[in-house]
Amino acid sequence: MPVQLGRPWDDGISSLVALSGEALSIHGEPLKRFKISSLGQSALIVPVKVQKQAIALLVMMRKQPLPFTASDQHLLEALADYAAISLVNARLFRSVDERARSQQYAAELAQLGEKVNNALLLSLRQELRGPMEIARGALDYLNKDLSAGWTADQRQALAALQEQIALTSRLAESLQVSDGLRGSPANLTEIARAAANRLQPFTTPNNLSLVSTLPAEPLAVQADGALIAQAVNGLLNYALRVSTNGSQAGLKLERTAEGMAQLSIRYSGPRLTTGTLTRLFDTATAGDPTRTRRFFPAAIPLPLVKEIILKFNGKIWAERQSDQTTIFNIHLPVAH
Repeated sequence: MPVQLGRPWDDGISSLVALSGEALSIHGEPLKRFKISSLGQSALIVPVKVQKQAIALLVMMRKQPLPFTASDQHLLEALADYAAISLVNARLFRSVDERARSQQYAAELAQLGEKVNNALLLSLRQELRGPMEIARGALDYLNKDLSAGWTADQRQALAALQEQIALTSRLAESLQVSDGLRGSPANLTEIARAAANRLQPFTTPNNLSLVSTLPAEPLAVQADGALIAQAVNGLLNYALRVSTNGSQAGLKLERTAEGMAQLSIRYSGPRLTTGTLTRLFDTATAGDPTRTRRFFPAAIPLPLVKEIILKFNGKIWAERQSDQTTIFNIHLPVAH
């Protein structure tokens, strides 16, 4: 009977020892009825037990048909006890290690989610400041002379007030706070479609257009859906915010030949140097002039977008196709 490491042990007798849970010493003629006799003429088989259940076996053989002594059996049983303790400890250590890694990962995701929420609240405050100042100015104008009839200017001011209040309402409604960790995998097709639908109402008022090219079937990625949704929203929001007036932006999702999910956002905007493209995801944009004249939903900044993508073993980069065309790319591992 050939013996191979890492293969099941089938000697015709060990299974009986495993069932009984008792050690067995056998030699001579009785042993010849079993396959194990091809390895020797005397055998001592001791079960390795955990909580009175046999989980493994220790087998000792002799070429000569000499029986093993009680001392031999005690020694092998002691080895079996040590083996059982080692196996249990290894299992416990592995369980503790896996649990610690799981808890650490969950804690890191929770911290990242908190960053997302804080960034959203800060962005919302910045976005609401402009519309509310306009609304306040219009109200101040109307309050100057309430007894007079509405003039053309007053009607225009009232219209501006109503428009800004409506816009403020849309901005507030568009805020999507991360509602907990929804787990993995995430449907990137639906996330991209939701991001496009969320920003579509803001394109026309800002003299822009957005075209989406998305697969009909779901494309699942190994990432948390809530966080990836905020990352996609943030990236698309930025692209539209800095787009050239009257231009068209594009959102495309596909599966690469390497089995990665690739999300691309193409837009026309200010010419970016190679150095700017390299640093774009490392430094938050400050003092962007488009923030004062364009109103979009609150979104997280690009550095936080990058942090989320890298958290799920993804890649993110920007490339310039022409003087004014920039493409944002995201790669994420596809779920199997």
